[in-house]
Amino acid sequence: MIISKTEKYGRVLAIGDIHGCARHLEKLLEAIEPTCEDLIVTLGDYIDRGPDSKGVIDILIDLHSNQDINIVSLRGNHDAMLLMCFDQARLREYYPSKAGLDADDVDYWERVLVNSYPGGLWYSNEALETFISYGDRRGKASRWLEVQQDLNWFYFECCNDITKQMRELTIEVIPQEHIDFLRNSCVDACETDKFIFVHGGLCPDIPLADQPLFPLHWKRFNKDCKPHCSGRKVICGHTPQPDLLVHDLGHAACLDTGAYMEKGFLTCMDVMNGQCWQIDDDLQLIQQPVVHYGDKMPFVRISELPDGDRQEFKSWLMSRSAPWPTGEKKDNCAWPNDYRYWWRGKR
Repeated sequence: MIISKTEKYGRVLAIGDIHGCARHLEKLLEAIEPTCEDLIVTLGDYIDRGPDSKGVIDILIDLHSNQDINIVSLRGNHDAMLLMCFDQARLREYYPSKAGLDADDVDYWERVLVNSYPGGLWYSNEALETFISYGDRRGKASRWLEVQQDLNWFYFECCNDITKQMRELTIEVIPQEHIDFLRNSCVDACETDKFIFVHGGLCPDIPLADQPLFPLHWKRFNKDCKPHCSGRKVICGHTPQPDLLVHDLGHAACLDTGAYMEKGFLTCMDVMNGQCWQIDDDLQLIQQPVVHYGDKMPFVRISELPDGDRQEFKSWLMSRSAPWPTGEKKDNCAWPNDYRYWWRGKR
């Protein structure tokens, strides 16, 4: 399902992959202070990996029920895997078409997805963290240990076909309201007059209305992504970059900054002007630079750093005699890896 938003908004706020990081999401919403004049687009993958998938869905359901909040929530591939298990749908049934996919995507579609069972695929993507978030960890600790042992046995001994067991567990612990939210309240893409929002990516030469579902959920972002034929900028998640920074190609930007990872953070970007708000793993509001590209070479602008970091980072670069990227004024540019190395050392 694709939704179009034709209204005019003061801010269009895209939020990257949340992956069970409910406290990050709470802090981020406090920082951006959304109003009725804003549009929020959450880019999918609300569950798995992080500690509180249940809390994330609770927050999103509350936002959708708030008449003063304009919000669109996309389905990510992790959210789709839960629904596939619940419906006991084979992946070939859920993603029937590979029309328009490039060679790498077709290879991925054939090798990884079509030949997998939904239960095994979801389990291998840390679904157990989602199940645990719905339980009382103190009162049901032995129950979750039994669940983990059973799923491990089925996963490793039964050719990965644990879809039935995963479905039974989903029915047992996940409220129907949360299933309905992922199925009925979430959409697969959102478009405005200037932007297209998806979880994964797009086939560049196919209009949005004709896109197969697979790339919307699974396509990877990289510096070689081509502009979409609509001319609109594509905003996506799904692909955390190695440096865990926002990457902006000009015609596309990826906002997955690894919220659940060590040293990762949850990002919101006002796509109208590029302003970012980010919550780190200490639940502090931070400001990281965006990775831009010149002649396909990545760089960060030192001028985008907070006032307190700008001169300190520049001095550190000069002391290391680090080479400067080309493409813009040299003394305002740095390699993303140099910045990330300095920032991690500072913390």
